[in-house]
Amino acid sequence: MKGLYYHPDRIIDSSTMFLDYGRYSAITLFLELIESMAPEVLEDLKDIYDIYAEAEEWFITYHKGSQLWPSEWGVVKESNENFCFEYTQLKEKITSWVYKFNLVGDSDFYCTLGLCSLSFYYDDCKETERKKRLDEYNEIAKRYNVSLETLRRSGRYNRTWPYEEKLTLVNCIFQDEETDNIELSKSINDDNHLSFFERTFPVAFTPSNIFLKNDEGIYPYETMQTHYELINKIQQFKDDEDLLAYSGMAWDPRLKTWKDFESELDKMFKQYKDLYRERTEKFLIERGYLKEPEKRNLDHFKWLVHYLIQRWTLREIADFYSQNVGEEVHEDTVSHGIKSAARLVLIDLRKRKSIENN
Repeated sequence: MKGLYYHPDRIIDSSTMFLDYGRYSAITLFLELIESMAPEVLEDLKDIYDIYAEAEEWFITYHKGSQLWPSEWGVVKESNENFCFEYTQLKEKITSWVYKFNLVGDSDFYCTLGLCSLSFYYDDCKETERKKRLDEYNEIAKRYNVSLETLRRSGRYNRTWPYEEKLTLVNCIFQDEETDNIELSKSINDDNHLSFFERTFPVAFTPSNIFLKNDEGIYPYETMQTHYELINKIQQFKDDEDLLAYSGMAWDPRLKTWKDFESELDKMFKQYKDLYRERTEKFLIERGYLKEPEKRNLDHFKWLVHYLIQRWTLREIADFYSQNVGEEVHEDTVSHGIKSAARLVLIDLRKRKSIENN
């Protein structure tokens, strides 16, 4: 993980929609590893499918048009003998599935995710949806002049191919930056939230000989940005070419060699990059953003799958990777890596069951 910035007040732990791209990336990787390393997680979830389908049928028969959807964990979680009793078995099965594989945290994220996965799979298996997708795939195959079989084998379609649908977790999470951009735009009284950083902080390295001698900060390096802002404000002078023409730093071969000019330019560009980074990070920090820790060793997420789902001990993980990576891996290294990975994917290791306790 890359140490990206995020806003702590805009993290909804129990939702499958992430505004935090770093968290979204970590959980995406973790779910991909679960699906490839521990297929039993999906197999056990699929065993709940018939119970989910019964809940859907009850909803359609008696509560269609209401908001008591069986796909919503917030509804299913509250079911009891007096409220949505038909969901209670589904609640118990989803909860047992989460605890069996130690996918437990301070939030209900993995309960929400499991239910979302069953919901998507249920919809994909509807005959009307199958026909709709097949018509769509035929149109795509025709457009790109490929066979349906070629399309079926592609990674993009093989999970949802009619009558070959696959239950998946990783396709049930999403990342959305629009909400975050809206909040950032509000903070500077800007109604336009599209492409926020591209419009607000574009890279505009256009130094000027005039200003560099007298001014400090980033302004002398972004004179083109100021130039365009002025143009928008002085339309009455649009016929004055001298006023509107841009003038910036340039190489005059009569006065300097290319080597000397290039050296000056490289030095200024380095200064500009430092100032640009400082300004942008300061902007976010002033608005409550935090920087997540970097995680360079993505094997830590594999260790987490071994530890949580396959119930390996720290010693077993250390021994296995010591033998396979060609260098010694210590138990304390494994422990530290697992803890840092678990925090990123919303897992509380204190709630992990050992083999003996299961």
